[in-house]
Amino acid sequence: IIIARIGKDNIRYFVEDALISKAVREISEEKELVISPVVQSTEFKDDSLEILVDLHLEPKLEVPNYDGMEVELELNKKTIDEYVKTKLESLARENAVVKPKDGRIEYGDIAKIEYSVENKKGETIYKSRELEVEVLEDDKRPFITEIVGAKAGDTIEFIRTFEKNGEKREYKYIVNVKEVYQRIMPEINDEFVKNLEGDFQNLEELKESIRNELKDIERMKEDEIYRLYLMEFVFSKILNEVKFDVSDETVELMAEEIIENMKKKGNYKEFKETFEADEEVMEGIKKLVMIEFKESRFIDYVVEKENLKLEDEDFAMILDEIAEERGISREKASALLKSNSKFRNDVVENYVERRVKEILLNKVKLKIVEKEEENPNEGEEEKDEG
Repeated sequence: IIIARIGKDNIRYFVEDALISKAVREISEEKELVISPVVQSTEFKDDSLEILVDLHLEPKLEVPNYDGMEVELELNKKTIDEYVKTKLESLARENAVVKPKDGRIEYGDIAKIEYSVENKKGETIYKSRELEVEVLEDDKRPFITEIVGAKAGDTIEFIRTFEKNGEKREYKYIVNVKEVYQRIMPEINDEFVKNLEGDFQNLEELKESIRNELKDIERMKEDEIYRLYLMEFVFSKILNEVKFDVSDETVELMAEEIIENMKKKGNYKEFKETFEADEEVMEGIKKLVMIEFKESRFIDYVVEKENLKLEDEDFAMILDEIAEERGISREKASALLKSNSKFRNDVVENYVERRVKEILLNKVKLKIVEKEEENPNEGEEEKDEG
């Protein structure tokens, strides 16, 4: 009766579909796969079903022994000069005079602001405490970029659109500029240097002292700005030594999956426009896949090898960072983490990545190598002599 109603071919299709799902599930549980098994063909033979699948296995990483690994940091004149310049600018900022400003906000100014966020119904869903922000050109947070050109007492409103579960949602941001301050930078000269802590008599003595910092690895690690650079430098150096083998087919499938997701989110067209030719799009995404794939697997390797686990103090630090960055209380930061799983995963992932880079920096032996500047005219002189 069932065969008569449904049809023999349909029954075979249902059975085939159920068996394929079962086989794929069992394979996925047994093997470490990069992506789900890809079914190539199926064939019924007597009372059995043969399923041919492609398995894209997780590649094995060959990671160098980074514990005690010697990593050379080359310093040339340009690098040293840039470091000296950055340090001098930092000292000038620390010793700048700040005074109230009646005019419009410019980059480099300081502003006290409050901002709130409203949904489409006009309901306030978020309100910040008073924030003191430095208006810097490379700070792309909207409540920073939108207040450039405003004055104390101004209210700025703008709309931001976010996407959640394929649905676009609009929110209105309302920023109240309470106070504006101008930072008057001191002139970096001998007189400025004499007023600093230390026994420097002139600017050249201070510059020489800063240059010597670059020869002291431990001192460089204590410098927050340079420590971040060292963390990234060491990570990339070790990553370059990591070997792994992944098939072109696997990379292509992963790239195709990314393209499909971008199309669903509606941002593929914008991404595509950054390339001159259509064929470059796939190659560009494949390169990104390889870079991210290698980085993520290497981070996972270090996490497992070093038995890295996040403790209560780590989560406390994460909450403090979110609260400071967004100008909210720790309680609100905690609520934000609990309510937004994507945000929580991104924050934890970034924190773990930073911890991994800190571990690697402390494991290797950094060696400073001063590189002599090449004379660009040297080759020409030799030719003239010949």
